[in-house]
Amino acid sequence: LAGELQRALKVPVALDTDVNCAALGEARFGSCQGLDDCVYITVGTGIGMGVLCGGRLVHGMQHPELGHVLVAPAFGDSYEGCCPYHGRCLEGMASGSAMRGRWGKPAQELADRPEVWQLEAEYLAQGIVTCILAYAPRRIVLGGGVPHQPQLLPLVRKAVTRLLAGY
Repeated sequence: LAGELQRALKVPVALDTDVNCAALGEARFGSCQGLDDCVYITVGTGIGMGVLCGGRLVHGMQHPELGHVLVAPAFGDSYEGCCPYHGRCLEGMASGSAMRGRWGKPAQELADRPEVWQLEAEYLAQGIVTCILAYAPRRIVLGGGVPHQPQLLPLVRKAVTRLLAGY
């Protein structure tokens, strides 16, 4: 497909994942302009992360699947997760699908329930701390439908600070 597009358009063409393209877009045109190291996390139906290190997107055998890192269950949370592969991975516990599975409603219908957003922040913070420790990004951007709740980001920042414990 890339070759056909390149020949037809007579411009360089590359294909990548949606979340990697979002990370590159943030680095080139968005809130990470001028940074060579950043992470873009999308939290919607699933969770995906695009990682830029040294000005290059991280690839390997495949793209990094940081949405599938395992997370510790939050105190009192008996939800087993919605990921068919890992159950209690970040995506299985904090995606929009997980929120619907746990609470019986989509995220936008849960805005007035502080316990929902506290739990969401706890799981997202675990994923973010993993990114910080593994990649040392200068900035992390949250996108997707779930982070549109204004109460979420302050809770995530507080949980990340607590989990990093001064490190």
